[in-house]
Amino acid sequence: MIMRSTLLVLGLVAILTGGILSMLATGPLALHSTLPEPAPLHHEVLVAARPIETGALLRLDDMAWQPLSPGAAFQGGLQRDTTTMDAFVGAVARRNFSVGEPLFANSLVRPGDRGFLAAVLTPGNRAVSVPVDVSQSAAGMMLPGDHVDIILTQNFNEAGTDPGRRSVGETILRDLRVVAVDQRLSSAAAVATGDQRGLPADPHLPKTVTLEVTPEQAQSLFVATQLGRIELSLRSLADQPGSRPSRWFSRSVPTWASDVSPVLRAAAPRPVPTPTAAPIPAPEPERPKIEVMHGAKTELR
Repeated sequence: MIMRSTLLVLGLVAILTGGILSMLATGPLALHSTLPEPAPLHHEVLVAARPIETGALLRLDDMAWQPLSPGAAFQGGLQRDTTTMDAFVGAVARRNFSVGEPLFANSLVRPGDRGFLAAVLTPGNRAVSVPVDVSQSAAGMMLPGDHVDIILTQNFNEAGTDPGRRSVGETILRDLRVVAVDQRLSSAAAVATGDQRGLPADPHLPKTVTLEVTPEQAQSLFVATQLGRIELSLRSLADQPGSRPSRWFSRSVPTWASDVSPVLRAAAPRPVPTPTAAPIPAPEPERPKIEVMHGAKTELR
């Protein structure tokens, strides 16, 4: 009886041991067969987030990362695992890019590359630098790639000048592109990375601003600096370049001192009426003469 019980126990132990060994042998294979296959790896390439024109300075909102399968990757494309978007902020496009089109390294010129300034300029245009101060440079927050208007103000202090006509301002050039501030050709170096307001990290205020102009605009700008003081008026980023006749010389209606100050309008001298001379009487018409004869004597009446 004891022997029989022992054999039964040994048989159960053998069965359990065999089951455990079978599970250990087949379990990993079964588990491996039920797991889904990993998805193929995808790369991300840098593409144009909106239309980019030739000569445009790239901003962060001009670019975006787009997933791309390894088989579709092509030589020259900027991949996220080899570069960063910030590395191309301020670069100039050598050609046009449509929305979603990948950006190529050989089609972009980054600040510091040879020929960067020449690549920024539209063919036929020139780069002209003008001195600026705090007010003219928008307190140092003007950056390469911005667009500005040029306002000329003049003062006339000659004796006898009407007070309302002693100062005048007029917009002489519109929608000029800023290509450099001092020797900085990119807006990326000027903006603090962690500053959401986009204020310059460098408190240094610029002394010169380089503008892109046509040859005719360059002449007008140099003459304006001799006539009076020029001011740079910063335009909105929402303005589309080229939507107005902006890149050509354009005059506006001048604003005189009397247009700004009601006091000067009231103090303007009144015109003195010119005295009217007495009218010259018209000559009397000549009356017909009558010949009267008195004997041998003749008289005209």
